[in-house]
Amino acid sequence: MCEAADAAREELMSGGMCPACGGAIGNAPFCGNCGARVAAGVAPPMVGSPILPSLALTIVITIFFGIFGVIPAAVHAGQANQVGQSGARYWKAFGWTMFASVAGSVALTMLVYGSMFAALLGLGAVANVPVNTSTYGSTQQYKTTYAPTTTRTTTRPATTTYATVRPTFPATAKQCNDWVAVNANTSCEFGQNVAGAYASTAGGSVTLRQVYSPITQKYYDMTCTKYDLVTCTGGTDAAVYLR
Repeated sequence: MCEAADAAREELMSGGMCPACGGAIGNAPFCGNCGARVAAGVAPPMVGSPILPSLALTIVITIFFGIFGVIPAAVHAGQANQVGQSGARYWKAFGWTMFASVAGSVALTMLVYGSMFAALLGLGAVANVPVNTSTYGSTQQYKTTYAPTTTRTTTRPATTTYATVRPTFPATAKQCNDWVAVNANTSCEFGQNVAGAYASTAGGSVTLRQVYSPITQKYYDMTCTKYDLVTCTGGTDAAVYLR
């Protein structure tokens, strides 16, 4: 009985038909539809379907790189065919993703350019608004009233000029220059040194220390008081008048 069954299988296999489901098998030792053994002495295929590559890579590459998504689609479809599975799913994933990307790009382009075109149409409509040519305002008569002109004369106050009265040196003093005078016991050179020393102070009543006399080649202290004139006395009955 077993020999008859084997002979029947051999006959069916030579005819290219599966003895279990009747599908075409050609010269393969197993049926590609049901997995039945069709040749004696050959082990049946393993139970369960092989793990196929995911569609995610094809979809992602197509979204971001467009036509380059055909590369993973072709590779994964070939891998599916090698294990006896259909690779059409990868081509479908590529095709639908490509279609969706193109449709989205077209819709976005139409939205952007449509908005721009609508804005341009709006500007054109504003530019084409007819200008009001009514002559109502030009036919009205208006009376203008002007306020009387007021003339104002401004008189600047007179400027008063005061003459500066300079104090005079004593009648017995010897005038060295316009601002220095000395008595009979003082030289003009020493008087000028006293004037320079006094100018370096804050003014008023001060004491000048160690003023040099080119005539005696000595230093003298001079006490200065200010009234109308600045009178500096000291040394050997010396007196210097400053104004």
